[in-house]
Amino acid sequence: MNADWPSRLAARAQARHADGLWRQRQLWQTAGEVRDFAGNDYLGLAGDPRLAEAMAEGARRHGAGARASHLVSGHLEVHDALECRLAELTGRPRALLFSTGYMANLGTLQALCDVDPRVFQDRLNHASLLDGAALAGAPSRRFHHRDLADLDRLLDRAPVEAPRLVVSDGVFSMDGDVADIPGLAAVAHRQRAWLMIDDAHGLGVLGAHGDGCVGRAHGCETVPVLVGTLGKALDTGGAFVAGSEALIRLRVKPRTFSARKGSARRASAFIDRLNIAR
Repeated sequence: MNADWPSRLAARAQARHADGLWRQRQLWQTAGEVRDFAGNDYLGLAGDPRLAEAMAEGARRHGAGARASHLVSGHLEVHDALECRLAELTGRPRALLFSTGYMANLGTLQALCDVDPRVFQDRLNHASLLDGAALAGAPSRRFHHRDLADLDRLLDRAPVEAPRLVVSDGVFSMDGDVADIPGLAAVAHRQRAWLMIDDAHGLGVLGAHGDGCVGRAHGCETVPVLVGTLGKALDTGGAFVAGSEALIRLRVKPRTFSARKGSARRASAFIDRLNIAR
């Protein structure tokens, strides 16, 4: 391939077209009342006027921007309050906020893994989970979708001395099926592995308290690492990881060094969204 950058970009674009991997953004325009079956606003909160006002009030009180990263002076009382509410919602001791679900998965997997742990992922996991393990340099295997026997076989082949992490989506957004959380937990326990669940599409919709397919029904002993997003059913933006004190104390790098645009006003609005969703 030519070392000239414009030629390189053109060649890569041509290759993606040829492989059927080229994606084109569509401009979303509404003409009158429509029903959106492609979005993630599962509870219809995006247009709730109470929440628009809560976000406006958050901007008036805290400003429109984050001003600094959490490591410096960007971590405010409202962030602490939201983390406490998320920990309570999911039945965990602690929770840690992130700017996006993608960053939550990347940051958590890079904090947990390096070249020593072995990671086992459902074949249909979200790209952020796959990318997180790859960026951490962790040796990874993918088991057949929701196939506990295949997962068990792969774990049997892993080095006995290596730490093991089983990773799965909670709700698989493309097909709508739900992971077998008790089954995954049983295999992980038998194989002395930790279990990480990304419940982005279950939070706010599933569970007796809107706490997702994991939440309070499966505690830290069963699912030590729980990731959730605030941009799907709760429709604000941002994400979090919830778990033990030891997990949260890692203070993973993508979160520590991020200055999140408008994070304080979003945190204020999200606390109100939790009250309404209840």
